[in-house]
Amino acid sequence: MLTGIGLDIIEIRRLKAAIRKKGFLKRIYRPAEITACLRAVTHRQACRQKSVPTVMPEAHPPVGWTDPPECGGINYVQSLAARFAAKEAFLKAIGTGWGTKQSPHWKEIEILNDKSGRPFVKLSGKARQIARRQGIKHIHLSLTHTTTYALAFVICER
Repeated sequence: MLTGIGLDIIEIRRLKAAIRKKGFLKRIYRPAEITACLRAVTHRQACRQKSVPTVMPEAHPPVGWTDPPECGGINYVQSLAARFAAKEAFLKAIGTGWGTKQSPHWKEIEILNDKSGRPFVKLSGKARQIARRQGIKHIHLSLTHTTTYALAFVICER
């Protein structure tokens, strides 16, 4: 049974500007999400001339990774934007939106990929409590992006 749907779209340039602000990545994303975005870029691009870390303990990209055109940095920003849209879409699907007392923290909604590359939502803290209270058993997630926009669609089911 359907319990909620959420859809969100974000302009890539807006997220790119936010990434440049100190603390944004650390406040919104867990290290595994950032690493997944970097890993996706390295798989999509021939970046053998650059050393790309696979683990980022401080949850910040290496210097220059906000937009390195020679390594397809825009794909990195697009991936982060799609994950941001997914978090917002999930908040809409559970009916809390963001920035309210009822809202989970951004980092309690983690957007990861399984071994085949399929995105999924991993919940913790308040986000997990809300999902359990609403009887949510399955969360379906679809992500897409262009060079201009990223979009996420979430369906929650009992």
